[in-house]
Amino acid sequence: MERAAVIVCPTEYGGHLLHASEIAAAFSRVGSFSKVVLVSRPGANAATAAWRDEFEVVEMITPRRTGGALKALRQVVDVVRDRRRLRLLVKELSETAAVTAVHEVSRYGLLPHAENILFVHNAVSHEAVKPTVRSRYLAWQQRRVARSFDRIFVHGLTQREEVQRWTTAPVINVGLPGNSRKADTGELDDTITELASRGGFVLCLGEVRRNKGLEHAIEAAKIAARKLVIAGAPEDSNYAAQLRELARDQSHALLILRFLSDAEYSTLLTNADVVLLPYVSFGAQSGVLAQAMQLRKPVIASDLASLREQAAGYGHVDFVPVGSETHLADKLRLLPARDEPIFVRPEIDAEAGWDHIAELMAIEEA
Repeated sequence: MERAAVIVCPTEYGGHLLHASEIAAAFSRVGSFSKVVLVSRPGANAATAAWRDEFEVVEMITPRRTGGALKALRQVVDVVRDRRRLRLLVKELSETAAVTAVHEVSRYGLLPHAENILFVHNAVSHEAVKPTVRSRYLAWQQRRVARSFDRIFVHGLTQREEVQRWTTAPVINVGLPGNSRKADTGELDDTITELASRGGFVLCLGEVRRNKGLEHAIEAAKIAARKLVIAGAPEDSNYAAQLRELARDQSHALLILRFLSDAEYSTLLTNADVVLLPYVSFGAQSGVLAQAMQLRKPVIASDLASLREQAAGYGHVDFVPVGSETHLADKLRLLPARDEPIFVRPEIDAEAGWDHIAELMAIEEA
């Protein structure tokens, strides 16, 4: 019987979609699947253009709700409707193929007529310091649903130990590879073009969240007199306002608080002198760290168990105590001042890493 893979990712942009796309492309390469489908929201087709011919994208998940008094109720209705659509898709595929369904989130539960695999990206909430009611509910729901999945995958032993407390299903730890795609050559705005041409900056990259400790990076860069760039879309508008206020009178800090295109993201990462990960709490693994290691970039990170595990064996990382602006500033002072950016070539075969994950997922249950 033929085999089909369905990767379910309701996030139509950013890290989750890139992760789902890498897995879908890897399923296409390993050769045991005759059909690979990535299911997401409208917009995913454009965002996955780098893999245009490697898998099918189906935009069947309802566009996200952005406001209104009944937003929460409508989201519940959307989940019910989307689950029904997913079940119909899988049922149709199962008539001619054995289906493996990979869930990037636990929102839709088990899909009948398929082996169900859950990828737990965040076993510990990003908001572990002061979780909201919504965050606590989602964490509870993920733990509850995880008990029913056939197999679960995580990045890192730290997360594996946590998830294994939730379920008797196999929990499989795999590494987090870097980026398998070629560099994107899309358009850049004037600010990023200038940064790329001049270099000489340190970088905090990715979604702007409170647990990333970006306020400590701003203060440390001020102490060390180093040019700091913080780039990414803010999750919390109040936190974004706090960062803007901290950087308002500081010429050393440049905030680019918006969603970055693939070209902008890769350009900043390639041209930074050093990547900063000043997390105040984090129990997962970092896509930014994976790509920085792939490019052999210097990294300064908070001394957290999950980051130490992920960077084990990497010779270009320094760890500092969590929340210590003075220690972070001391590390920044030791960096040589540069007038031009550091250009590097990837030394890690990310494609082989993703293929290994797909091969583990493709193992048929006895």
